[in-house]
Amino acid sequence: MCHMVGDTLEELHEMADAIGVQRRWFQNRRNFPHYDICKSKRERAVARGAVLISSKELVKKANKGEIPSCTPSPFWKKFYERHSDG
Repeated sequence: MCHMVGDTLEELHEMADAIGVQRRWFQNRRNFPHYDICKSKRERAVARGAVLISSKELVKKANKGEIPSCTPSPFWKKFYERHSDG
């Protein structure tokens, strides 16, 4: 399993629809709206142009405001601490 985020919620939902992920899997978290997707769906997303990034890179981008749908917050600080190399 992995998380799929988008630059916008519209983009995120469009990709989910395109790869066959049902809306019921959408995690509408205030600072981290995302879908939990399986490996086969991830492969479909990449084939449609999605870019794979590490958890660490996701946190960096979110904290810099580079992922508009994910807002900088204490959530990201805790997430980074859990996923950082030390």
